[in-house]
Amino acid sequence: MIAIVNNLLACQRYTECSNLINRILSDDGSCTPETRDAVLFASGLLNRHQGRVASSVSIFKDILSRDPFNVNAMKQLARSTALLGDHASAIEIYNEALNYSTSDWDLHHKKALSFKALDDLPNASVSLLEALKFQCNEISMIELGKIYIMENKFEAAKDVYETALRQEMPLEPKSMHFPNNVNLIVALGLLHVRVGDVESALKYADKVQNNELIGNDVGADGLENVRFLIENCPFQVQSSLADIYQEVTGENEGNSINNSLRIYQTLLFSDTQSSEVWNNIGRCLQLKTPRKPSLASISSLKHAVTLGPLNWTASFNLGVAYLNVGQLVSAFVCFSLSASLNPRNVEILERVQFTAAKLLDNASQ
Repeated sequence: MIAIVNNLLACQRYTECSNLINRILSDDGSCTPETRDAVLFASGLLNRHQGRVASSVSIFKDILSRDPFNVNAMKQLARSTALLGDHASAIEIYNEALNYSTSDWDLHHKKALSFKALDDLPNASVSLLEALKFQCNEISMIELGKIYIMENKFEAAKDVYETALRQEMPLEPKSMHFPNNVNLIVALGLLHVRVGDVESALKYADKVQNNELIGNDVGADGLENVRFLIENCPFQVQSSLADIYQEVTGENEGNSINNSLRIYQTLLFSDTQSSEVWNNIGRCLQLKTPRKPSLASISSLKHAVTLGPLNWTASFNLGVAYLNVGQLVSAFVCFSLSASLNPRNVEILERVQFTAAKLLDNASQ
């Protein structure tokens, strides 16, 4: 029965899974204590999948009250506790689990994520290095690079990614290297963008865009991973691929923007509901007529905000468009929304202040 429960859970057939779990647990004489705990474990996962995280915490604690050395239950308890925002308690649970399973790389990795959430970056990097010591994997390597970037250790991050991507070296284990791993190429490309090395960033973009890695990690069409320059470039460094084409190739502005628009339009065939793609389409249209944004630009940005209400960049760009056409109230609303989503961004706060001042000036006239 437990195999059926796990299969229903894996297939996301949650209603059937819940009914079967309730039926098993209601019949006390039909299963052993071990089977009952296994069903409860699945119930804890199901509750978390359905958003009842506090209930999952109670279930995993119940299992541990009878089986205090159950590392899997500890791991899931820590994960649910972290989802509730109590990362300090989650770290304590991970440490307890590591007493019984010191070589579990996933425990070290999840512990690092909790340290990261607490902004304890040094301990986060230590935990990730421990995870990599027991299993070299792309997930931990990418996360370690992100931690180094957050600490402004750009060279250290670059070393992590380049070490993982280079071809296998003599006397080094094969598992240390992922030369055709697109996720690592994406991370390294973004790092080059972050430090302003747009020429190297474009090289990695072209490598993915030209489908050089088809048949390895990219998949059937290779389109998904070209997003790393289109969707994920930090706004403060390069807000669109058009900027990169213009800076690197020296093309005139119109051709650069049109090149970018063609890529974005191609991406829409694979995902019409991408807020980031619609945002960048609107941004490119803004660049074509920066002083007087077109209706198409504003419409694209409004669609991006509708698809991604938590996308602060789309709200910011829409605010800029409204500001340029003199719609101060709409601009203020957009800038305020963007500031609420990214309150540490100085540029956004300056736009909020500027727009508010403009509104007050108009009101006093």
